[in-house]
Amino acid sequence: MILKEKSIHSSLLIAKKAKDVEKNEIEELKINIFKQKKIEKSC
Repeated sequence: MILKEKSIHSSLLIAKKAKDVEKNEIEELKINIFKQKKIEKSC
């Protein structure tokens, strides 16, 4: 019983980590797009 709860908990943690990674990647993409636009404007 305890093992089952533990595995559910760890899979939830993994899912949360995956979501955090997705968020970070999206933020990085936004920043990169913003930088590219700035560079294009300055040229």
